Amino acid sequence: MAHLPCELLLRPGDAGLVHDGAYGLPLPPGETGDLLGLTPVRVSRILRQLRAEGLIHFQQGCLRVLDWDGLQAAAGFDPDYLHRPAEAFVP
Repeated sequence: MAHLPCELLLRPGDAGLVHDGAYGLPLPPGETGDLLGLTPVRVSRILRQLRAEGLIHFQQGCLRVLDWDGLQAAAGFDPDYLHRPAEAFVP
């Protein structure tokens, strides 16, 4: 689940759709769960945990990454698989 906000930060960032580490994520927990194969309850718990750890802020369809390095570590996220140049957008 933590991988999703990482990837969604980089891809819209390349298109200039991320501002100050924030982007629109208008998916309710039910749809996000369907996308990831998780229950809406599990999605809500994970989002709550990521907020409690100070990694993200999520409110009214807008997700802001507060701690990029921490979120990447929590997700086991490696942006290299996206084949992006080293100087590409990083929050």
